Amino acid sequence: MNRGASFAIRFFCGCLLVVLFSGCGVRPHVTYYNLTSISTEQPRLVSKGGRLPLALGLGPVAFPEALSRAQIAARLDPQRLQYSDVHRWSGSLVEGFSEVLLEDLAAHLPEGSTIALFPWEGYFRPTHRLVLQVTRFDGALAGEVVLTVRWTITSQADKETLLSRQSMIQVPVGGEGGYYDLVSAQSRAVADLAQEIAGALDGLGG
Repeated sequence: MNRGASFAIRFFCGCLLVVLFSGCGVRPHVTYYNLTSISTEQPRLVSKGGRLPLALGLGPVAFPEALSRAQIAARLDPQRLQYSDVHRWSGSLVEGFSEVLLEDLAAHLPEGSTIALFPWEGYFRPTHRLVLQVTRFDGALAGEVVLTVRWTITSQADKETLLSRQSMIQVPVGGEGGYYDLVSAQSRAVADLAQEIAGALDGLGG
């Protein structure tokens, strides 16, 4: 066998090995999730005494650093979270949370009310402001989702604090207890929080 033929065979074998090894490193399929508004599934609150419409400014909403990543967090125990590389948020979790909370809240506000996310445009003039500090928003697969958040409602006119409260929302993870069910339970937790806040707004009077 001449030198040229030997080099060609070695080159072909080398290319074949590269193809084979690259095939072994196929990346796993990644599934992306987002929170969804389920306000249409929730009973609308009845406003007391024909309350006047609100202009509610929502935000800012603060999240813990541990949840500021694309990977979905599943709770293993009180001290540990597990992040999945193949189950991810389709975008920013804090932005998705804020947008869904806005939709769920809007379904419960008095007729004619408006609501906008911080930072809002200059033409929007809120009568009230809602600020939230989320300290936990995760859950155990086949367990339950826990949402803990401190929220404050202020009067935008004089910056007076009208109400400050801490909520803990717990929602069972149904179905087969997988990541789809975990995210679905998280969406229900946001809807429950919206209903609680809307009830507090209604109780403030107008």
